[in-house]
Amino acid sequence: MKMKRLISLLLLAALFCTGAAAQQADPALQPASRLEILPGEPAAPAESGKVSFLMQVQDQNGEPVPEVCVSFCSDTACLPLWSDEAGRIAFSGEAGSYHLLIVEVPDGYRYDEEAEYATGDSSCEMVLTITKG
Repeated sequence: MKMKRLISLLLLAALFCTGAAAQQADPALQPASRLEILPGEPAAPAESGKVSFLMQVQDQNGEPVPEVCVSFCSDTACLPLWSDEAGRIAFSGEAGSYHLLIVEVPDGYRYDEEAEYATGDSSCEMVLTITKG
C-alpha cells in the first residue's frame, strides 16, 4: 500500500513539473524582442575600414516586419534606420562595434524596452525578432 501511495505522489509531482515546463515555453513569457547574430560572412562585404550589417526584422512566427526603426549608435552618433517592406535594414559605417536601440515598432507589436543589443566589431547578418500581439 505504501508503494502505491509513493508512486501516486511521484506521478503527481511529475505532472506539476511538466506543467511548469510548459508554462516556461509559453510565448507570452518569452522576451518581447531578441537579436541573433548569424554565423558566416555578410551578403555584401564592407569596404576596408568599414563594417556592414544586414538585419532581418521579423515577428515570433518568422514573418517580416516593415516600419521598425532601429538606431545604430557609435560612441559619437546614432543613425536611425527603418525596415523596408521585406523587414530588412542595411547599415554601413566606420569599423567598430555599434549599440542597437529599437526606437519604434508598428502598432500591434511590442519589444523589450530594457534590452540592450550590440553588433560586435565585424560585419555580419543578424535577425531581430519582435513580438506581435
